[in-house]
Order: sequence, then C-alpha cells, then structure tokens
Amino acid sequence: MGGFSVTVTEGVPRLPDGTLTAGTVTLPQEVRGLVEHDWPIDRAVNLARRAPAPYGLTGAGELTVGGPANLIVTDEDGTVERASW
Repeated sequence: MGGFSVTVTEGVPRLPDGTLTAGTVTLPQEVRGLVEHDWPIDRAVNLARRAPAPYGLTGAGELTVGGPANLIVTDEDGTVERASW
C-alpha cells in the first residue's frame, strides 16, 4: 500500500509500528454505504469513480474515447455481478 508494509488483522490495517492506516472497504462497498445513507446513486458512483484519480493512476476516473475503462456491473444492492478490467 503506497510502498508501505501493511498487515490486516480482523479487518484492521496497521503499519509495522502498529499505526492504523488506510481502509479495507472496496469501492462498491463504499458506494453501497453512501446509498444506504440516502445519497443519490449517481452522486455516490461519481464520487467512487473520481477516487482513484489523485493516486497517480493515469486516466483513472474518466471515460474517454481510447482511454482505459475498468467497469463493474452491480445488482440493486451494490453486489458486484460482473467486472471488466
């Protein structure tokens, strides 16, 4: 994770010195959580698609002609049914 060694025990990520770090929730889980807290689905998905962009992933967070496209299909509950990488 960003060049750091991270250990996840019982869902809790920690650095070797015991410091809490990052999270273990997937983007579909994040979207589902926002929708469960009354966010409109389009706003929740928009936030999720923008999230990778600041982390140095060239072209991430945008759908453009000729650009990369990682897509998922979910059911109504947000469970991933299909993915295309």
